[in-house]
Amino acid sequence: MITRRRFLQIGLGAGAMLAMGFTLQYILRTGEVKRPETSAPVPPLIKEATYIEATASGYMAEGVLNPTIILRRGQRVDMTLKNKLTEPTIVHWHGFDVNWHNDAHPSFAITPGESYNYSFDVVNRAGTYLYHPHPHGLTAKQFYMGQLGLVIVEDSGSDLGFKYGVNDLPLVISDRRFIGGAPVYNPTPMEMIAGFLGNAVLVNGVKDAVFKLSGGSYRLRLVNGSNARLYMLSIVKKNGDVVPMRLIAVDQGFLARPIEVRALFLAPAERAEVVVELGEGVYLLKNTPFDPMHLEMGHGMQEALPEGSEYTIATFLVEGKGEAVPVEALSDPPPEPPKPTRTRRFALSLSGMQWTINGMFWNASNPLFEHVSVEGVELWEIVNDKASMPHPMHLHGFPMWIIERKDSPRQVAELAVDNRGRLPTDLGLKDTVLIWPGETVKIVVNFDAKKRGQLFPFHCHNLEHEDGGMMINIAVK
Repeated sequence: MITRRRFLQIGLGAGAMLAMGFTLQYILRTGEVKRPETSAPVPPLIKEATYIEATASGYMAEGVLNPTIILRRGQRVDMTLKNKLTEPTIVHWHGFDVNWHNDAHPSFAITPGESYNYSFDVVNRAGTYLYHPHPHGLTAKQFYMGQLGLVIVEDSGSDLGFKYGVNDLPLVISDRRFIGGAPVYNPTPMEMIAGFLGNAVLVNGVKDAVFKLSGGSYRLRLVNGSNARLYMLSIVKKNGDVVPMRLIAVDQGFLARPIEVRALFLAPAERAEVVVELGEGVYLLKNTPFDPMHLEMGHGMQEALPEGSEYTIATFLVEGKGEAVPVEALSDPPPEPPKPTRTRRFALSLSGMQWTINGMFWNASNPLFEHVSVEGVELWEIVNDKASMPHPMHLHGFPMWIIERKDSPRQVAELAVDNRGRLPTDLGLKDTVLIWPGETVKIVVNFDAKKRGQLFPFHCHNLEHEDGGMMINIAVK
């Protein structure tokens, strides 16, 4: 049953509540927000919420979206999570610079009926972030069933002249498997190794999404909300001509300057913001063909849409003229990486039926650690075995600088923009980095004293890999 609830208006610092069924049911937000003015399916800003009564076997209703939370840099956040599931859960604030309690380490998962309080100051750069469940062993299922939403952090110059829901459009791309018209999540043991793929691709919860727009400039917040599927995204006209995109931001905010791209890879949990100019006509957001490098294990059996195949993700129908928004300077360029004082190596490999990091895998009763020192800057060399598959590696609690890619597959190396093999999407601060088979990626991480004595997961964001144990703790000492 779907009903409506009006939002309470609350003051800064007051308590907001996240009530999670298998979808976000309601959330309170400060201030007055207008409903997005667009015919496109865009996640609502939170003036009036869609309330969904979901059972333990329920799924997110098509087109019913978890709301986008708008926060200001420097704002105080106080929220309460109420678990209305029939199983444990915890909500992780993906990409946020917070302590491990607010990060929501998997060990903090709460049982049905319990509550969990969050309280933190927003110190992140302006950008597009995520909130999603993170109970170990249940993350993939809960995520797949619709527990994912966006958090947009703003500062005084981050809107760049765009307006959310009008010419600033979040596009959350996800896949679902439908059998007999009903969505299912029933991964086989092989799919727990390869990742669970759907046979349909959705945008903002809608299959075959169509956006009716006026001509002009558009800021597209591209979000990979899939459990395991990779995308190589491009925008083409109906006649097949590729439309240039100006990449302006990645996971943790703006680049130093816009970079023109014609296609970009987007792995699970990665975000990329692009500006495009759309005149009258029909445009297609496409998955461009690529080699998914799957270990030759089928990856989804016959029910799945082949990952590296060409298909249309969304259609833009553009009529008339809209607003042109010049984007030359970005408000907050990323800081330069600090100089590392220690080098650490991480090896990603398959051991039997188990994905591992340095030969380790997650065991909740006996978690394994890599120890780092506070106020230490580390260079991490992440090496993916040749007999492997792509792994989107996510570090909780700390941003990362991508310094170099080595031994990249040709399809990746061809997109490099510097002599260190880096892609355009590598040139800003990141929290998730895709490592291809046979590839070595070097990143820099700066650990700070405020997080002494805390644990932060480092894991693959192919969620079947994560639930299967491809996750370790980073212990800050």
